[in-house]
Amino acid sequence: MKKRIPTIQEFMLDESSNKNTNFLAAWDGDYFEEGKVQFHTLGWFNEDNGYEKEHVTKIKKLKLGQTTEIDKGHIIVRVSK
Repeated sequence: MKKRIPTIQEFMLDESSNKNTNFLAAWDGDYFEEGKVQFHTLGWFNEDNGYEKEHVTKIKKLKLGQTTEIDKGHIIVRVSK
């Protein structure tokens, strides 16, 4: 059974989350056995971490609150400017 990924609102209310980052990235159980959610800066989304230039372009264009799905089960949300 796949672990439930918390909602964006739950993470935004989590005091332990890193508020100095711009993006929330979530992967479902197809990427990681239990799913995974992390906060990142734009610089983290690069070829070394498996992101193609077209992915990075999509991520850069996100406005606050907007979401993009890179691949099925991999969601990125802009959470700050």
